[in-house]
Amino acid sequence: MTLPESSGIEPDYCFYIQNLSRVRGKKRIDWQIDPPPDLVLGIDVTSYSNIDDYLPYQVPEVWMFKNDELSIHQLNVYGYNISPTSQYFPSLEIHLILGQYRRIAYEQSSSQAIRQLRQQFS
Repeated sequence: MTLPESSGIEPDYCFYIQNLSRVRGKKRIDWQIDPPPDLVLGIDVTSYSNIDDYLPYQVPEVWMFKNDELSIHQLNVYGYNISPTSQYFPSLEIHLILGQYRRIAYEQSSSQAIRQLRQQFS
């Protein structure tokens, strides 16, 4: 994969799911030979990323959280399309889960929301 010289993205979290075995144990990812992360999460609070910034990297799925909304973008041959579900977690109702735990964080604390989330999915 050849990336533009000025290309640069700073996602908040990157996850290897299907390609985990191809990068496990590596200390450094080489974008020229290694696959991109399967899933990227970007949280925009003060600056706003454009979904097209991920096109050179061919990240299969990008979750972007901005303006208090989560959007799930999936890559196809034409670019990114918004999807109501994740291709990696198709049975999870991500938008409902997000709302539930944001409410817990607001009413109780972020720590409590994280504890309950971990309990639910462990």
